[in-house]
Amino acid sequence: MLPAMVFVIIVGLCMGDNWDPPYNDGVPTYKRILANLAFVGNCVDVSKWGAFTVSLMWSNSVDFQCSVVLVLLVGLMRQIRGDRDKEGLIKALRLVLFGLVITSIVICGALFEKDTLNIFKLGQSSHYGLLQTDNSYKWIADTYGHTWHTTNSAASLAHVFMNGMYLPTYTRFGPFAAGGFLATNVLLAQMSKQTDKNSSRSSFSIACLLFTVMAGVNLAIPCIPPEDEAPIEAQFIATAALRLLAAASAGTFLYRALVPASHDWSSSWIRAFFSLQIFAPIGRVSYASYLIHFRLLEYLNFNHRLLPLPETPSDPQAWVFYMLKLYAMGAVGSLVIATVFHHAVEAPVLKFTRTLMQAKTPSKKSE
Repeated sequence: MLPAMVFVIIVGLCMGDNWDPPYNDGVPTYKRILANLAFVGNCVDVSKWGAFTVSLMWSNSVDFQCSVVLVLLVGLMRQIRGDRDKEGLIKALRLVLFGLVITSIVICGALFEKDTLNIFKLGQSSHYGLLQTDNSYKWIADTYGHTWHTTNSAASLAHVFMNGMYLPTYTRFGPFAAGGFLATNVLLAQMSKQTDKNSSRSSFSIACLLFTVMAGVNLAIPCIPPEDEAPIEAQFIATAALRLLAAASAGTFLYRALVPASHDWSSSWIRAFFSLQIFAPIGRVSYASYLIHFRLLEYLNFNHRLLPLPETPSDPQAWVFYMLKLYAMGAVGSLVIATVFHHAVEAPVLKFTRTLMQAKTPSKKSE
């Protein structure tokens, strides 16, 4: 993880994202960088440290912390159950992970508050300028010569939501647990002798489709214009289970591609789709691309020399075309930069570390 994180930091600094005084509000750049490299960047106060200063590296902290907990959990369960009954251990772990999935929904639901910790409420104010710290709001205006047509009126709401719901691991571990749950199912499916059951497969296909549609509806809820309202129950469900539902929907498709072909939940067309050769090179660079794409979109959006604004601001079609160009340039740009990084830095580092690890591992003597 660290080479890509250092790379993203360097890219951000080259773009001028150093937040020198008077924008750092007493939090120097090096402290923000160290917080992310120490995998605690999701634990700091957004209003002081900023959420987007070094792109999306706060999510690395969630991944790292969840991974540590998972390793400790598996180690503890091995101590309790022993290693002899591997299938029993996996089933017990699956049960624990399923419990964690439910727990994550309960935690987010318990934290829900209709005026602050509410993703629907935040979505109504999702204009980029309304979700900045005051310092980053000013920094963007000064760095890019950008003129804001809105005040930073949603900063308080954004800071409360970011600190209390968006960044912390205790509200973000649900998708991680769902992925772990599906992974245990894959292991059990590979160990079993299950035969094909068309009726079960058909019912699961329908459930999977409904599950995905529900995720799409939930993802669309925060995009409803401010003048529209939704029942408080819908706001609650979106806040408590939105990301978990979306992640589990995507994970379910991967699950259907990974289980053995004889399994009743297997799908040949999904397996064929995910086996397309185009996904291999994208997969190799997707991590670095993910880390940098938001920072690149911000740069493209505010640096109008590369992407001029529409000449007719009142024309909706012009803005739709602008957004399409923005996302296309962002996607291509992030993949190109990530590909260069992968071949120039990541691959050599991986080769070196693997060689080093092999040199330290004593070879087994032949009997």
